[in-house]
Amino acid sequence: MKILLSLVLFLTIFTNYESSCEKASCSYRMVQSKYYSCFLEVIPSSDESYSNSMLQKYTELSGDHNGGSDDSVELLVDNEVNSYIFPTIVCEKFKNLKYFYLHYSPITRLTGTCLDKCENLEMINILGTDIRRIEHDSFKSLSKLKELTITRTKIQNIPESLLVNNLNLTEIHISGNKLTYLKENVFKNQINLKVLSLPNNKIEGFPKLFFNSLINLESLNLMDNKIANLSSIWFETLVNLKQLHLSGNLIVDLPKSMFSKQLKLEKLDLSNNLIKFIHDDSLGTLPNAINLQRNKIKGIDEMFILNLMNANKTVAMASNPCTKDSENLSEKEIDYDISPSQLDAEFWNEIDECLDSYVPRNENFCEF
Repeated sequence: MKILLSLVLFLTIFTNYESSCEKASCSYRMVQSKYYSCFLEVIPSSDESYSNSMLQKYTELSGDHNGGSDDSVELLVDNEVNSYIFPTIVCEKFKNLKYFYLHYSPITRLTGTCLDKCENLEMINILGTDIRRIEHDSFKSLSKLKELTITRTKIQNIPESLLVNNLNLTEIHISGNKLTYLKENVFKNQINLKVLSLPNNKIEGFPKLFFNSLINLESLNLMDNKIANLSSIWFETLVNLKQLHLSGNLIVDLPKSMFSKQLKLEKLDLSNNLIKFIHDDSLGTLPNAINLQRNKIKGIDEMFILNLMNANKTVAMASNPCTKDSENLSEKEIDYDISPSQLDAEFWNEIDECLDSYVPRNENFCEF
């Protein structure tokens, strides 16, 4: 995103534009040869029902327009806005918009028609606004949309049909909101999606088939939510997944064969949970990098350790009960890329003590 610069040299151009119910006056200031800052003043018509609405005379936009005032491809809407509803005239005025930033504005609502004319939009980035609701058809005409970001708003749910016409999406980032639950078909048919990021919400779980359509997903971020129970069904179709972030949740147990279908998984982050025991097949085919730090792990299946060593993998496991009495283990990652003969005796005494207390099938825990 371009940062608005201090205006040393500026050119002011006044452009009037009329739609059926409003007039707009745009004041442009030239920052560089092709970047402009636009202050769009929307004036309601004399229609009584319209003029009595929230939309009185106001300054609507402040942003950079790459390519000049008549061929704008990038628009920033920030805290200069003093309206609560985004007017449709913006897209009528800037039909070639590709990148739309809505940052720290008091806009509380995106209506079903506000972006109808922005058919060339490829990216929407909403940050730090007071938006509480996005209508189910707000993005219906945005078939070229590739990236959607909604961060730190007051949104509590995503309409199930919001993205039905946005099948070219490759990245979705919805973080720091107030989401507690997402309906099963929110991301249905998003077969081109590569990145799905839903961190820092209040999500407790997902419908069984929630991720079913995301067959090409490569990165999934669910960190810092309130997920306590994992379902082995959730990730079954995510065969192309390379990174999975589940840190900062309330996970206690890992179902057996939980990640058995993720043969391409490179990084698995389960740190800062409440996991107590690691089964021999809890982590599937063992990603290259596994983070189990700051859990409640008291027991480890011996086969899990042996599989790590045989597969030449790395696991980070500091700050767990099994490692709490060893200074070496609490301050650095356990690296199973190194053979046993290369590790100090204290390290292996700690691991042996943990393994010796494990009774197969009874799942007893270590006690220190």
